[in-house]
Amino acid sequence: MCLVNVYIKNGNKKEEFLREAAFLGVKGDNLTFKTLFGKEKSIKAKIEEIDFANSRVLLDRKKKA
Repeated sequence: MCLVNVYIKNGNKKEEFLREAAFLGVKGDNLTFKTLFGKEKSIKAKIEEIDFANSRVLLDRKKKA
């Protein structure tokens, strides 16, 4: 089983967004993550990096115009 921890890029730091996500859905610029236990979080962001070896996803939040 492959679960990932999701982080949001904030300058030079990474803030945790969701731990142990099992699902990622994409609709336009909206990303929805779900855990095995049904916790769901959505965010308008782009995927900057997926690190399969370390089970990590790094997001870059979309700026509001």
